Amino acid sequence: MLEKTKVVLKNIFPLLLIIAAVIYILKEINNQAKYFSFAYPKSVVEYAFVEAKTPDDMIELVKEWNSKKWGAQISAIRVLCKHDYPWLVEIASQEGATKICRVTR
Repeated sequence: MLEKTKVVLKNIFPLLLIIAAVIYILKEINNQAKYFSFAYPKSVVEYAFVEAKTPDDMIELVKEWNSKKWGAQISAIRVLCKHDYPWLVEIASQEGATKICRVTR
């Protein structure tokens, strides 16, 4: 009985290893997909905010985009507000990010 159990475990181990590798690879693909799906909106916002020195400057700039109906910039902000809010907080402060997101709704 013990020998039979060892044989079964020997046969299952490679399968478990393959399953673990597949799960790891799928997680990595998912992480990369998430990263790249937000790369463009981040680039748009980073480029636009180069001249803005303070969160208030950023808010005024977003208000200007909104009034001029600049779709790419507003859409980028909306994507980041919905999916990567912590990144906005990082560049514009908590209060600034909240106001920026509120302006683009």
